[in-house]
Amino acid sequence: VQALLQRGRALLEPANWLLGVDQPRVFLVQTMDRAELRPTGGFTGQYGELSINSGRVGAFSLHDISGVEYTDNSPTIGQLAPAAYRAWWPFENWGLRDSNLSADFPTSAQIAIAEYKHEVKRNVDGVVSFTPFFIEHILQAIGPITIPKYNETITAENLEQKLHYYQLDNAGIRKIEIVEHVTANDPNIRKLFTSQVASVLMGRLRHAAPTELLALGLQVLHDLKTKDLQIYMTNPQIESLLEQYNDASVIDRSNTHDGLLIVQANVSASKASQYVQTIVHDTVNLHTQGGATHMLQM
Repeated sequence: VQALLQRGRALLEPANWLLGVDQPRVFLVQTMDRAELRPTGGFTGQYGELSINSGRVGAFSLHDISGVEYTDNSPTIGQLAPAAYRAWWPFENWGLRDSNLSADFPTSAQIAIAEYKHEVKRNVDGVVSFTPFFIEHILQAIGPITIPKYNETITAENLEQKLHYYQLDNAGIRKIEIVEHVTANDPNIRKLFTSQVASVLMGRLRHAAPTELLALGLQVLHDLKTKDLQIYMTNPQIESLLEQYNDASVIDRSNTHDGLLIVQANVSASKASQYVQTIVHDTVNLHTQGGATHMLQM
């Protein structure tokens, strides 16, 4: 009990910071579309701000990054990619949508925080990124949600298919035009349905039962391990805790053991990744004198 109390006391200060006890906290939230793979897990076409003030979570909504970056006076015009990626970056400009080019999540998150300040003129206290799998797992815990405006029921099984239908299919985009009373020229049109899903889901989570919250907490811990949920905090104590429990999504740079990290990135501005099957075999033969030979086949 004494050990647990001491551990709890050590966690109290980081928890107070995270919950915005001393001052409000704001976190940049980015969704990752694995149909367009990027090193942290997928293209980050949408963003939002999650605010927490004295333990209360504020209203949350997602926005299409094209509303910031695909405009005539975009802050990304003429902006070069960071030096590490500049030699091979294939496009003229570079912005928040491209900031997750490092598989080391803290590196990508720090770039995103700086770029967000440059483009949106807002400071944030951390970055939260997640794949559709994370949302699917939430839906498995709390059950389906209904999007009344679209007469759609979203389940863990149909989530990704519905998101892509309204983002990529002409029939889905036409339905958005009718429901939202917008034209096809609206730069945000393809992400309006996704924003509705995010809004309804957050409303449902804010009224979740204790048993559902417990299930969600366990799922969060699992998805941190699989990197379907990745978190970076500017608070060194919290970031240290994430690293301590191997939840910081950092690249293992240890030279005390062998390691293999394969990073697959799609920077072609297409959703082709969902049609590509990647197979990796790494065969290791141990030598009697203590060495090892790796035969890697991709």
